[in-house]
Amino acid sequence: MSPKFSPMSARRRLALKSNYNITEDDYNTLLETQQFRCKICGKPWTFEQLCIDHSHVTGIVRGLLCGKCNSLLGFADDSTAILLKAFFYLKKSSTPPSDRSLLSLPPGAMS
Repeated sequence: MSPKFSPMSARRRLALKSNYNITEDDYNTLLETQQFRCKICGKPWTFEQLCIDHSHVTGIVRGLLCGKCNSLLGFADDSTAILLKAFFYLKKSSTPPSDRSLLSLPPGAMS
């Protein structure tokens, strides 16, 4: 059984339309499509609204994220290179020294 939707305020509906060009129904459809979870970490939706993630270049809505995952992308400037470097940084620091060669990327892969 899916959670019940909380009705949005008129102000929130206007913000959805003007900032992201989506309606309350579009937002609710995204929630259902994502099975009421953050699209990155999978954290279950609570009655707090999930953040609307969108491309700052195209304006296209990519999905709904929890606040932490939305901040993660924002602090990385939506850069896949930065996020990949962060991934390898974390992976390397948690990998035993004998296995670290497995984490090497070819020269120029991060350019």
